[in-house]
Amino acid sequence: MPRRPCWPEPPAALAGRFNAEQLEAVERHFGMRHRTRHAIDFRRRLRLPFLRCYVVLLAGRERAAE
Repeated sequence: MPRRPCWPEPPAALAGRFNAEQLEAVERHFGMRHRTRHAIDFRRRLRLPFLRCYVVLLAGRERAAE
């Protein structure tokens, strides 16, 4: 089954309303497709008869200010 995007493409009229700063923020937020390295990186799927979900635990050094 092919993967679908979470939302459809925005109409061209709407996309043209963003300024450069807003576009950069959107790209920064949604553009992170790689996995960064963490000291603790625990990812597991839970498959219960009534529920399918996943658990993620990440821990590492704070790099937001860098």
